[in-house]
Amino acid sequence: MRPRLPGEYDAATEGALGIGLGDGPRQSVNPFTALGDSLRMIGEYLTLYARLPSMLINGEITAQEARPVSIVGISQIAGMAAEDSVQSRNPYRLLIMAGFISVALGLTNLLPIPALDGGRILFVLIEALRGRRIEPQREGMVHLVGMLMLLGLMAFLIFQDIANPIIPLN
Repeated sequence: MRPRLPGEYDAATEGALGIGLGDGPRQSVNPFTALGDSLRMIGEYLTLYARLPSMLINGEITAQEARPVSIVGISQIAGMAAEDSVQSRNPYRLLIMAGFISVALGLTNLLPIPALDGGRILFVLIEALRGRRIEPQREGMVHLVGMLMLLGLMAFLIFQDIANPIIPLN
């Protein structure tokens, strides 16, 4: 390796050795390696999702970085990822964001909150432990209250994302 001489490169954008920061070359992998890498990444996201409360408590991330977002905030983040993907001519960041959203939605849906699938699973477990069914009217009322609370949370998050956007308006 030898340093390039002045005039052989643009000093404003490159180093003397031609080394710079970037996305690097694209890699081709076989489907089995890609599947293994995908499963590993999902595992990393699941671990991150589980560690989030302790990361907040320990100050590793701020509350602003971990705030829940509505469809408004998700569309802002998706717009940033799409813009970055277009500029770099690489769909990787956009695909990673889509995968992260899918894993987060799947896990959130499994939380034991009435009106979500996790709430229904909780009722099934309670019925299995009790040995008899919970009255459908009572279960329906619990799910109705849960749905109203979720709709209220969604409205609050939409208002929060409009009043305090992810992308500051200039």
